[in-house]
Amino acid sequence: MNSSLFQQDLGQFILFAIVVIIFLSWFLFKRIMSNIPEKDEGILKTYSQASLIMTIYTIGVSLMKVSTGKINLYPYTILVTTPMDINQKFNPSSNYTDSEIDTDNLPKTSSLPIGDIRSPIGQMIMKIDLPVKSSVHISGFSLKDNKFKMLLGNTNLESSLTQVKLEGNFPEYFRLYCSNGKEVELLELLDPTNMQFLVDFCESFNFELIDTTLYFTKSNASNKSDNGILTKSAEDFANRILPILLRMTITTLNQRRVF
Repeated sequence: MNSSLFQQDLGQFILFAIVVIIFLSWFLFKRIMSNIPEKDEGILKTYSQASLIMTIYTIGVSLMKVSTGKINLYPYTILVTTPMDINQKFNPSSNYTDSEIDTDNLPKTSSLPIGDIRSPIGQMIMKIDLPVKSSVHISGFSLKDNKFKMLLGNTNLESSLTQVKLEGNFPEYFRLYCSNGKEVELLELLDPTNMQFLVDFCESFNFELIDTTLYFTKSNASNKSDNGILTKSAEDFANRILPILLRMTITTLNQRRVF
């Protein structure tokens, strides 16, 4: 009985310690960022263009907020694409605010430019707000998703991102893009363990990391799957990359101070 109680107390202590470490890391980062002069903000925000996922999945459709919540200390929003009246001008739903999605990059009317393809209805998008900015923009699309290849034609991808083929079997599962000239940072974030995680648990999802936002979407191959799987996969991936993002941020700041 004493052994069982000891194991229970130990487990609770370990869980408490993990929460404390996450909070202290977040608090430390906030303190560091508050001491950066305004003119140095561009050091971390090296890529500020629109989200690729939010661009290709919101053409000619509206968005409705399904739910909100928090993962540890950072909030998330789950959105779904809905039909738009072809005779009605685009009006952002009152279910979400400008701070929750980048409404500047949504279509202003339901009419489509020649050559564009309307985004699918019922597309689920999970948006997680991270406490750390990423210095590299990453977009990964499941090769099980037949629709994203057509939707990429709605974007001017070549001018902002470059396609990257990582080692191993990762290119058999995902088409991957990152900011031009940021392949080293990409490799640091998507180390072999994180690549294997994506292959094992996220091969039917599309993902994107841009600035302080992580996006996960269901591919058309997984639209009938449990929504909880999408949420859990996004949460696990966020927990995996946050320590790396924090380390990269601190390293960048230290290098700038030295020089």
